[in-house]
Amino acid sequence: MTKASEPAPAGKYGERIARGAAFLDERAPGWRQRIDLDKLEMVNPAQCLVGQLFGDYYRALGPNLGLAASEAIPLGLNLAMNDSSGSEDEDRNYETLDAEWRQYIEATR
Repeated sequence: MTKASEPAPAGKYGERIARGAAFLDERAPGWRQRIDLDKLEMVNPAQCLVGQLFGDYYRALGPNLGLAASEAIPLGLNLAMNDSSGSEDEDRNYETLDAEWRQYIEATR
């Protein structure tokens, strides 16, 4: 999943992030350097990982990455409705996803 020299992502979304990082390594080489970690907000279509790379989450999926929305979830690029049990839980889950992506990117830049 991750390159041998990279630390494996830890945390609630670690496996998803590992798959997503490997996917982005293939489809958008150098992506880590292009992410503004201060602006990273996975719930925001313009500030999420692929939003920062391609201008908008929705334009990034099909045209640029060849993904359906449901295929972005196991890559840690979005969350599924059943990842949360309510709006507060959803907010916490996105905050966790943000933090785990930030940690992974900082460790692998």
